[in-house]
Amino acid sequence: MLAFQSRGSMIDELEVNEAPAAQSSESDLDFCIAFDGRAAALAPPSRMGTWLFDADGAESAPGLNAFCENRDVIEARLLQIDSAGVTTCLRAGALGVDRHSLASTVNGLLDELSRWPAIALRDIEAGLLEIEPALPPVNVREPTTWNVTSAAIGLALRRINAVIEKRFFTYSWNSGVVTGTPAQIARATVLPPVVWCEAGRRRFFADPFGATIDGVPSAYCEEIDPDTSRGVIVRLAFIDGKLVPGERVLVEPYHLSYPYVFEHERQWYAIPESCQNGEVALYRLQNSGRDWRKQAVLISDLRAVDSTVFFHDGKYWLLCGINDDGPSHKLHVYLADALTGPWRPHPLNPVKVDLRSARPAGAPFMLDGALHRPAQDCTRKYGRRIAIVRVNAIDERRYDEETVAYVEPPRGIYGRGVHTLSAMGGSTLVDGLRRDFSLRVAGWRTLRSFRRLLGGEPKSKQRNRGTEPTPS
Repeated sequence: MLAFQSRGSMIDELEVNEAPAAQSSESDLDFCIAFDGRAAALAPPSRMGTWLFDADGAESAPGLNAFCENRDVIEARLLQIDSAGVTTCLRAGALGVDRHSLASTVNGLLDELSRWPAIALRDIEAGLLEIEPALPPVNVREPTTWNVTSAAIGLALRRINAVIEKRFFTYSWNSGVVTGTPAQIARATVLPPVVWCEAGRRRFFADPFGATIDGVPSAYCEEIDPDTSRGVIVRLAFIDGKLVPGERVLVEPYHLSYPYVFEHERQWYAIPESCQNGEVALYRLQNSGRDWRKQAVLISDLRAVDSTVFFHDGKYWLLCGINDDGPSHKLHVYLADALTGPWRPHPLNPVKVDLRSARPAGAPFMLDGALHRPAQDCTRKYGRRIAIVRVNAIDERRYDEETVAYVEPPRGIYGRGVHTLSAMGGSTLVDGLRRDFSLRVAGWRTLRSFRRLLGGEPKSKQRNRGTEPTPS
């Protein structure tokens, strides 16, 4: 493989996972990689054509235009251009724009793109890549001095606003129930009025999942323990159409969240997120869901987030993000012949790279005869809104899906975000994000900052007394 910069000179000869070694003559090259359109035009002939990174139109400074224009995502592709000039797409995705850091935006984009050639080679050699014709990249105009200046001013204002937010505002999640099934909400693309749990702003109830066990309807969600700042799983009673705070049902010495509850062979199970413990664990629910007993470790040595299990076309499927590998913009799939495994990774992992609709946000459901799933749109911020995604193909060699709608946060006090949508009989459980202004909290945080500077407050207390908790 040869890599070319914009002037067309060879800058390095690199090995890619299991790629054939480059030959001594340029005419026998396997493929060339170009980093912008000008370099692609000067690349020598090769057996697999020229591979071109197309991020913002194959510009020489990928990510700069998106940042200057204050966009949510950067559309990126890895293109293959053959000797006849025909363009095909080897891999595509949407990476987020960090509105508070140009360096973070560019570094995150380049880090992800650097993995794509090896992934494309893996899929080609395994016969898994379905190559389709694609539009060639469009040459994008470089940002003007005014664009850059305007972006710098906007960045400064956003950073000032972030300091104010961190000092004067607190955030909390709450869970609620709405009339209608997830399929009905997906078709309408709006949330009906939400009946919120009367938790108070000092309580934190996120990621709700419902179950009716022994005739008792309940909702299970994450709550932040104020003493440890770790998540625990609590049960909310469902009484007269409302959620009422109940007892804790699962506490571990590590953070728990997203208590994915489901029924299997007339028995209720749950897979709470436990990425801090490095495993995907299966719990069995007993005593009307008040007692949780660990039954098995489905996948070990995996820091999975928001694991979502379902049965489809004769297989068990597990969808998740991975904490160490873009948890909010990459979707990973695992499959098994039985619930307890053994579980194996999908050969296309990660099957999707898209900050707008990768991370799971609840249980899949059927709509118009097709499998759909709720996913998180984490552009601009974590938990911005929910994407409704239709799964077009899922088997041992393929995975394909497309976003068909978005569900915005509910109106009202908890309208700052939404990131869970799960069925509970004929109703649906959701969560919402609330923001509160507090001079008392601002004063306490200022005092804590002074103590930290003077070395008078241990780090453990700094963490335990921290600001608003954010679910993982």
